[in-house]
Amino acid sequence: MEIEWEKEIEKENTDTGSRLTFILESYKREITIHSSKNFLDYEIPKDAFECYGLARVGPYSFAHHYVAFRDNTKWCAAVVSKIRTFWGEDKKVVFQNHAVSICEGLDGNFISEDEAHYICAILNAPIVEEYILNSSDLRSFKIRPPVKILKYDETNIMHSELSELSKSAHRDPTNI
Repeated sequence: MEIEWEKEIEKENTDTGSRLTFILESYKREITIHSSKNFLDYEIPKDAFECYGLARVGPYSFAHHYVAFRDNTKWCAAVVSKIRTFWGEDKKVVFQNHAVSICEGLDGNFISEDEAHYICAILNAPIVEEYILNSSDLRSFKIRPPVKILKYDETNIMHSELSELSKSAHRDPTNI
């Protein structure tokens, strides 16, 4: 059985990226409802059809820089951007279970690479690690770390220096 969007795609003679965009836009509401991490909080509309959820898909999927950390085991944060594959292509990463990421501010805007490194430097500070370890169940950490981090200000020399320290640690982890 052919579904409606398949017919629409056949009408349009477009590339794969445009087709995918068309599909995602056409079913944005259903994908959002079924993919929410708070799925049980949603009252599913009667006209929404059943479908498989797409885990970890949302506007944040299109960010360029993430601060990632595990929600269990050892406390440690890292900045993750595109990676170069062994076949030479730059690809975005996809986070799976137990990998939490920060990629946008409270205003909903994506963070810059400098801001990501600033946040990473703070999360990796020994005093923050000690606080996280002592205020958490050692089997898991909170996905929203209970640490107040001031908004990154590129004109603040301390913020810039923290960002540079993180970049240096990412380039050479033995130089921490």
